[in-house]
Amino acid sequence: SEFGFAVTWPMIMDRGPGSRPHAAPDQADPGALGSFNLTTPFAEGACWVEIVHDAEVLRRLTRSRHAPNVRLNSPNGGESFGADETVMISWAAADDDGDTVTYSLSYSPDGGVSWTPIAAGLQSAPFAWNTAAVAGGTQGRIRVEACDGFSTGEDSSDGDFTVGAKPPAAAIVSPTSGSVFLEGQQIPVSAAAFDLEQNDLTFVWIAYQDPETTVTTGQSALMGPLAPGDYRLILAVYDLIDGFQENREIAFTVLADSDRDGMSDDYEKARSLDLSDPRDAPQDADEDGLTNFDESWRGTDPHDRDSDDDGWGDGEEGVLGGRFEPAWAMTTL
Repeated sequence: SEFGFAVTWPMIMDRGPGSRPHAAPDQADPGALGSFNLTTPFAEGACWVEIVHDAEVLRRLTRSRHAPNVRLNSPNGGESFGADETVMISWAAADDDGDTVTYSLSYSPDGGVSWTPIAAGLQSAPFAWNTAAVAGGTQGRIRVEACDGFSTGEDSSDGDFTVGAKPPAAAIVSPTSGSVFLEGQQIPVSAAAFDLEQNDLTFVWIAYQDPETTVTTGQSALMGPLAPGDYRLILAVYDLIDGFQENREIAFTVLADSDRDGMSDDYEKARSLDLSDPRDAPQDADEDGLTNFDESWRGTDPHDRDSDDDGWGDGEEGVLGGRFEPAWAMTTL
């Protein structure tokens, strides 16, 4: 077994060259405190623990004759609580040695197989506990531990109680709302989700453009290719065990790209390029070092070597990582 304890003591942090921190409760500045936590193997039958530095005993903790007695009063089994309900946990305790006792509370969703801490260092009962942050189920139990600084007594619910289950938390990771794709391009979709009850979740993606819908499944998947237009992307996450459904929604756009050359039809029309010939994408019409394809994604003019008229060629700004606007050139010159 292991023994865990925390220590806080007043310190004189500096007494001149060669000095070291030492315990001095009657001299130390109240604001100068040192602390640490330690867990160490607990020797069977041990009666005291000492903290020693250079053969000097800084602190000694002696085991009293009796461990604290504690009894959990409620919840003690048979109760039913909502998924987001405040529950008063109450207990009674006594220490035959008159030691100062602190309390820790834990929750088990599986009848005492595993425990999740709720609170620690409590001075007295009761404690208001909200169920929103814990897994629901029909095998809930509470455990209270009473510690006198050395020895611990504990008690837990005599029977199981019920806590309402929670819907999964879900989010669309990609694409982000407002994303733009091209006709013929597959659209990667991915989601993040978490379920407190750790149930298996089902992911359904629906790309909706009235009156057409495209459906795919999986936490990560590829959709499409999709026809040009504005879309609503709906993610539906199902917890089939507890009967929950959580929906998330974003919007994205697919632009027409008739010749599948990576340049939208709108861009090619505006720049007098050929919508039906993909061979114009790798060409460099203005010989500025950027292909027509590169210029389309940078938003520059494939027929103008200096689209923003700032004295820097589009290709030069691309190499230097500049923005395609006159203000960038003025701050760089």
